[in-house]
Amino acid sequence: MKTYESMKSSNVLWLGDIPKHWELRFLEQTCHEKSVKNIGNIESNVLSLSYGYIIKKKNVYSGLVANDFSTYQIVQNGDIILRFTDLQNDHKSLRTGLVTQTGIITSAYTCITPTINSAYLRYLLHSYDLRKVFYGMGGGVRQSIGFKDVRHMFVPVPPRDEQDQIVRFLDWKVSEINRLINIKQKEIYVLEEGVALKLKNELSKIPNSRDIPLKRVFLVPMSDGPHETPEFVDEGIPFISAEASHDGKIYLNECRGYITKESHELYCMKVKPQRDDIFIVKSGSTTGKTVIVDFDDEFSIWSPLALIRCNKLAIPRYIFYYCSSTMFQQQVRDNWSFGTQPNIGMSILKNLHILLPTIEEQEHIVNVLDEYWNTTLELKKNISKQIETLQELKTRLISDVVTGKIDVRSVEIPDYEYVEEESDEMMKGEIDDKEEEFDEE
Repeated sequence: MKTYESMKSSNVLWLGDIPKHWELRFLEQTCHEKSVKNIGNIESNVLSLSYGYIIKKKNVYSGLVANDFSTYQIVQNGDIILRFTDLQNDHKSLRTGLVTQTGIITSAYTCITPTINSAYLRYLLHSYDLRKVFYGMGGGVRQSIGFKDVRHMFVPVPPRDEQDQIVRFLDWKVSEINRLINIKQKEIYVLEEGVALKLKNELSKIPNSRDIPLKRVFLVPMSDGPHETPEFVDEGIPFISAEASHDGKIYLNECRGYITKESHELYCMKVKPQRDDIFIVKSGSTTGKTVIVDFDDEFSIWSPLALIRCNKLAIPRYIFYYCSSTMFQQQVRDNWSFGTQPNIGMSILKNLHILLPTIEEQEHIVNVLDEYWNTTLELKKNISKQIETLQELKTRLISDVVTGKIDVRSVEIPDYEYVEEESDEMMKGEIDDKEEEFDEE
């Protein structure tokens, strides 16, 4: 694509050179902080920052905080929301979003009103977000910052007509990429629906099975990890929470961080994970998600994960499959409660019911399901890699355009229908993601 003819140094590491005619300003020279409390509950449209979008919040009237939103802040079309909380523990959430409707959102977030093109500034901050520019700026236990900590952050500012053209160009190109991502996400959704149907068919037609509470197959009492946030170190034992628990597995490379051997040994006094252990997420947006340990490496778990270790009555992979089935997951949904997120207590979880056949029948079912599960998982991995490639393309495109590495001034924008990216969770209607985990401060 076309590049600018004349460039200048920004003297900013993550910006590099910028077009010579662009200005370099402090963030506070492009916007101002805004905080308008919802006194008297004059606004009732509750919004949420989810996957980089500001959306209407689900489950508004569930939980303890639903009766009074007077402490929330009022936001309007064109405002930008920045979630600058928990920078130490959560390195994955998208932390910026453009407001497109009047409503209210938690006061734990920072709201700014741009004096330049709002969509351009949001694209720029989104680019910074994806490049993890904000991390390391915060202080305190949860590494939270405010506008005062970023107001002197440099931002490149092209002339207004160029800002407008950049937004038109990115809206068009991002929409094209989003359309492809959504097709791939739907393919994954269809695969997951197929797995759910296969599990239901195989697990619900077992002859001579017993209907028993889950706790009957426990070798040890159900337990969870520590409830405090540990001190993380650069290297050590992986510390695992819900985000590293998906697709039936635990992914050590997606750990929250690393803890010392001493901390690990302390936490192991409560739960020491081992091969064939099953963990169920008991709090957060993925409550009910079930995984099984298929390796021998050491790791520690955090409080959102609840342990199941099977006795001789059950084959661990059978219990894993049953707990992953719609029959069990529906019990979880019927019995969970809401605060800012769903959660289910271990006292309830262990009394949910399962169908338990003989060991021989369990072995047969596991053999059938293993083949189907592994084939589907491989297909999902291939599609996920394609989505990752598209995401990388989108990230690079946005970054190159808003930092002046690509000149789009002369690009003619065709007529098109804008398409937002739909995550897998959005397709299922589960759009209150983990970014809301820490929103009440």
